[in-house]
Amino acid sequence: MKSILIDLSHLGTYCGFGYVEKEFSKQLALQRDDQLHFILMVPERFVGFLGPDFDYIRKEYARKDLKALGKPVDLWHATTQMFRFRQHAKGRLQLLTIHDLNYLYEKQFYSIWKHQLQQKHYVRHSDYVTTISKFVEDEVSRHVGFRDKGHRVVYNGVGWLPGSPMRKPDFVTDGNKILFTIGQIREKKNFMKLVEMMPYMEGYSLYICGDKHFKFARQLEQRIAELNTGRIFLPGTISDEEKVWLYQHCDAFLFPSRLEGFGLPLIEAMQFGKHVFSSRLTCLPEIGKDYAFYWDHFEPQYMADEVKKGLLKPVDRAEIEYARSYSFEQYTKEYIALYKELLGVRG
Repeated sequence: MKSILIDLSHLGTYCGFGYVEKEFSKQLALQRDDQLHFILMVPERFVGFLGPDFDYIRKEYARKDLKALGKPVDLWHATTQMFRFRQHAKGRLQLLTIHDLNYLYEKQFYSIWKHQLQQKHYVRHSDYVTTISKFVEDEVSRHVGFRDKGHRVVYNGVGWLPGSPMRKPDFVTDGNKILFTIGQIREKKNFMKLVEMMPYMEGYSLYICGDKHFKFARQLEQRIAELNTGRIFLPGTISDEEKVWLYQHCDAFLFPSRLEGFGLPLIEAMQFGKHVFSSRLTCLPEIGKDYAFYWDHFEPQYMADEVKKGLLKPVDRAEIEYARSYSFEQYTKEYIALYKELLGVRG
């Protein structure tokens, strides 16, 4: 039996990494393989969370716990390019998953150079690399290089939301039609463009949901106050039940993001058969395909006109089946198959 250490250090965090690791771990518990044994590196409070069939090491004391565990690790899977700890050993294979190279667009000068060196080092000391979209694969090839290492795209899974418990948020109080978006309230998400669009969307309320502890959220709140439409809401982080309600009841999902490695909310909205409007930037056309409507630029009245025109068109019902294809069951099957391939395990 081969042992695989999987880095789940972001479990419990409210971000894309945390979401993927949560759903991946659920499937690992369901998709047992008698040829593989999993060692999970997790925050201390998650030790034992999948039961006794897994071994656990605490990310806070990883080196100490690995030594105490005393078991060989045949393959180490760093599930994000932002890992904090990775241990090399003779004969141990290293698998690296890269979600994005956003630092190329968010950082400047020395910081970009530092991140570039770091990523090149990570790839150089890996045996195989996966990316979460073809766009990211192309970015890595262009800016970092795979250094003749094997690589492939393994698209993120997306948990199936329709039918999940839902609850109407307390902040939805008017009778307007609903425009919904979700994500960390950071400049790269481009939510300011939606705010500027809203004076041209009479009869609609916009709900921009997500973690708003970032500095950019203050700028967004100030502009919302200046416009004073009374139809733009920034409620912060919402519960899963509130998110499902908003997907179910919104008239359109809007996603003008400038930087994405995958664009998970597009697929979540498509699960509900909703009109989806997106930027054409980064990976979003790859993920949205012909099921989404795309803005070619971000002039406010043009954006509003495109939304209004798009809402007059019927949604292609095939988008729901397309969204269903991004499952964590499939995602986990692909990784288990890759583990066995790299380790030379048959069957």
